Amino acid sequence: MRLVISQFMSLDGLVQAPGGPEEDTDGGFPHGGWSMPYFDPEVMGGFIDEAMQETEALLFGRRTWQTMDAAWPDRDDGSDPFATTAASGVLCCVYRPGQTPPMPDREG
Repeated sequence: MRLVISQFMSLDGLVQAPGGPEEDTDGGFPHGGWSMPYFDPEVMGGFIDEAMQETEALLFGRRTWQTMDAAWPDRDDGSDPFATTAASGVLCCVYRPGQTPPMPDREG
């Protein structure tokens, strides 16, 4: 199995998904959603679609999983390869010892 990491990263090393301003404000971080103004579906869409067609499993952190899990059922209409893979593929979630696994109804 080949492991490929795909992240949204700034030139100075900030890694965060292209969510809204309220995303990940821990510690007073004021720049949530920083990458969304630069997300061009015409450029990124093809890259993400191609990557998802080759994806066999997805690995998420607990917070990312909890944020995205609510969106997938509404997006899995066949038009979004990421949502289709996320809704039907093998999903793995990393969480700290002692935390309740966030995926009670999913296997992976």
